[in-house]
Amino acid sequence: MSLTQDYTGRCEYQVLDLPSGRVNVGVLCLLGEEGLDTVAMLDTGADLCLIPTEMARGLGLETSPDPTIPPKQQHKIVTPGGLVGGRWHNLNVFIPADEGEGLEIDMGCLAAEFWEGPVVLGWQSALRVVAIALDPETQQLFFRKAG
Repeated sequence: MSLTQDYTGRCEYQVLDLPSGRVNVGVLCLLGEEGLDTVAMLDTGADLCLIPTEMARGLGLETSPDPTIPPKQQHKIVTPGGLVGGRWHNLNVFIPADEGEGLEIDMGCLAAEFWEGPVVLGWQSALRVVAIALDPETQQLFFRKAG
């Protein structure tokens, strides 16, 4: 049996060795209208996307929880370092392609009140709208919009 899949773009990914000993996949992306470049961690196990505190502020995003939302309804993410809160925003992320077309995603993200880790692209708010494939032999990420 032979299975094939078509993708619209390809880029090199990085292997991120985290202090926790976990290894994750990182990909170059551009955030917001400013096109702030960073390496984001692809995390299919994370529900939400997370933007570090200083980067969020640099993008002009408010990081303190919204006082109009009751505390029990605030967005929070459980990380290896503990529970992280902040404010919910919609943000554009662009993954440039080394070959083919780059990928643009309109994602919901938590601008973290206290987070010094990497940008996290989570499943529910970003990755579920794309089809991806990884080639660990060449460290290539292949992608396209899902559907």
